[in-house]
Amino acid sequence: MAGSGSSLLDLLEVQVGTESNFGTAVTPTAKLMGVQNFALDPGIKAKAFHDRRGSMAPAYLTALTGIEPAAPLELLATYEDIDFILDNLCGQATPSGSGTYTRNYAAPIGSVPSPRLLTWVYGDGTNCYKLTSGLISKCTFKGENGAPMMVTADLIGALVDGGTKASLSDRSVSLVMGDHLVPYIDAWGGTIGTTALSAASWSYELTIDAKRKLDAYFGNLAPQSYHEDDGANGWDVMLKLKLEFNAANKAQYDALISTSAVYQKQVRLKSTSGSKVLQFDIAGTSEESPRFGDDRGGVLAFETTLKGTYNTALGNYFKAQSINAVSSLP
Repeated sequence: MAGSGSSLLDLLEVQVGTESNFGTAVTPTAKLMGVQNFALDPGIKAKAFHDRRGSMAPAYLTALTGIEPAAPLELLATYEDIDFILDNLCGQATPSGSGTYTRNYAAPIGSVPSPRLLTWVYGDGTNCYKLTSGLISKCTFKGENGAPMMVTADLIGALVDGGTKASLSDRSVSLVMGDHLVPYIDAWGGTIGTTALSAASWSYELTIDAKRKLDAYFGNLAPQSYHEDDGANGWDVMLKLKLEFNAANKAQYDALISTSAVYQKQVRLKSTSGSKVLQFDIAGTSEESPRFGDDRGGVLAFETTLKGTYNTALGNYFKAQSINAVSSLP
């Protein structure tokens, strides 16, 4: 049983606020809903140095060497708060519409995105810390039938230090559930969102790695900036889609193991609940053929893995769209 000085995890909350400049924290303005797990790693680095001074002691000299803050996040996807994630990952979208608002996102091609920099405050009224300029470096979206979409993200940032929780209320949000999803698989040169898979798929895993890195310069331990793409050939987008091996999907499998052409497809993952929509569009290439004979609860299945590849018809390799009743994020 927790003592009077203990903090219960269930009493902690995550709050966010939009920053104007990297490294400058702000007061949080929104309580993030659906959080499952969160942790702040200050990333303080130090080193003990050995030198030859007539002693076999391992070290006499010590120094701080850097600060590399990080924070793993796991949350249930909601049609409303997914915008915080996509704004932070892909760049801040400008909503359009009235009553229902549409936000469009795309992976970068010819220009660097301008993400929504966030101050992340975590704690309760007694024990509270913050991550300044928290940015998603890598994010995974997972969906299964009969379950809500899960989002896991790796955040980097400028500094972890003491924070203050604001007095913020819960907000009304709606889960993105598996029964809301319709997947589409279309030809490389076709129109995405044309060919729906009916009663033929169970799960997906979409991973987007922006490979963001922190930049620290002379005169400072903490990073003063960050950059996109760590020099490892752009963003990585990877989609894994679990399919039943049935009459409709046999053609997909046969194309995946064909020796006459590379398997390339456009895939749309569209979740709809009333007027709310969350849609992911991925253009990808299969780099390895899937096995035949995979088991999914006694049913024959196979998994296709697509690596994000620029597609002329889509005009990108990854796009997303969010439609909800939120005119502007708090």
